[in-house]
Amino acid sequence: INEKYVRIARERGVDAFLIEGDTLPFSDRSFDSVLLFEVLEHLPDPDRVLREARRVARKNVILTTPNSEGVAELQSMGLLFEHFGDLDHRNFFTPESLTRLLEKHFGKVSVRKGDGINPLALMPWKPVRFLGAGLKRFGLLKPRFHFRLFAVAEV
Repeated sequence: INEKYVRIARERGVDAFLIEGDTLPFSDRSFDSVLLFEVLEHLPDPDRVLREARRVARKNVILTTPNSEGVAELQSMGLLFEHFGDLDHRNFFTPESLTRLLEKHFGKVSVRKGDGINPLALMPWKPVRFLGAGLKRFGLLKPRFHFRLFAVAEV
């Protein structure tokens, strides 16, 4: 939707399109997969975009969105993901609400949490942060909060 970005992408060799209106300029089932990374949270009508994504996808729609689960608890501790401060976020998804939305449009849906927040990474003392990174890497420190949701919706 941004003419300047489309022009820059084309100058860099990307086959980019300026989209105006509700319908993509592609035939039904034009692409194996449609990617919607960090899109749905910004839209006034995610259903409309999901219908169109499903129309042009042959196999699946793969998407990510910020995870809004636990935001109130994080706020009460004085913590909030910087990304949630964006004023153009219109939709806030939990694993359950994203699953419900996608199931309205797709047969098989898989939603999982990703990008776990290492609680020890918030500590001011560097050795504790280092220990937390190691414990997380070996699966010994399970995060309570996750930045992002990853979803695959099969057509």
